[in-house]
Amino acid sequence: MKVVLESTLCIPKLDKTYKEMFVTECIERSKLGYVKRYTEIPWKYDETNKRVIFRIHWNQSNPYFAQNLERLNSGENIKLVFGYPQMWHIYLAKN
Repeated sequence: MKVVLESTLCIPKLDKTYKEMFVTECIERSKLGYVKRYTEIPWKYDETNKRVIFRIHWNQSNPYFAQNLERLNSGENIKLVFGYPQMWHIYLAKN
């Protein structure tokens, strides 16, 4: 089985006030992996939110690497807690 080293992921709903640097630092601090590309897409009918699409190079030394990848590939999400109780739901992006 081929090991996936990179994936395109999505945070479908994110408050517009969160900046790119904060989001990428949270992702990298969680040891999920390294963010290679980052794109923000404003919500069409709600100016207070945005969607974030990012390309990640997975950290294979993370003990949850295989579990996270399995959850994403089966259509489930992974949760990234960045300030309890605040969290983002991360999904595999639909290309």
